[in-house]
Amino acid sequence: MRRLSIFVALLGVLSTRSLAAQAAGAQTMPIPIIGIGGGISIPAGGIAKDRQPGFNLGALAEFRTPSEPLGLRAELLYQYFGRDQNALNSTSANTVAVTVNVVYHAPKSQVRPYLIGGMGLYHVSDHGNNAGFNVGTGLTIPLTGVGAYAEARLHFALTQGPSFVTIPITFGVTF
Repeated sequence: MRRLSIFVALLGVLSTRSLAAQAAGAQTMPIPIIGIGGGISIPAGGIAKDRQPGFNLGALAEFRTPSEPLGLRAELLYQYFGRDQNALNSTSANTVAVTVNVVYHAPKSQVRPYLIGGMGLYHVSDHGNNAGFNVGTGLTIPLTGVGAYAEARLHFALTQGPSFVTIPITFGVTF
């Protein structure tokens, strides 16, 4: 009976510590930041010779504790490139990318520059599904009730044939 009492008391202490840790962690839990954006996309690498600059549209969800500079961002990106009128056998192309990125925000500033990089799956209209990665930099600007961001990135889809490299320059809002 004494062992059972000690076990119950120990279980109670552990439960109390767990609840206290959860309450403390709730204050620093990552908050989701949702955003949408769009801008110009510039073809680079092997596709630049037969594609014209186009546009991009995207959506993001970033999870970051406000007091920490590192965050995790998931994105959906659509890019369209027109065909080059001067290139033979040129066609328009589009790509849809789903990426996961690590974001490093500069600490302690209102307008916050950031670095971003990650990997994902790229569906390129004339090359199918391919793995890829991206790197870039941006700037977040807090506004009343919402935020704004501007960024420039390099996206590399690992396709067979000409290299599929794009430079999307995006402007957007976050909620």
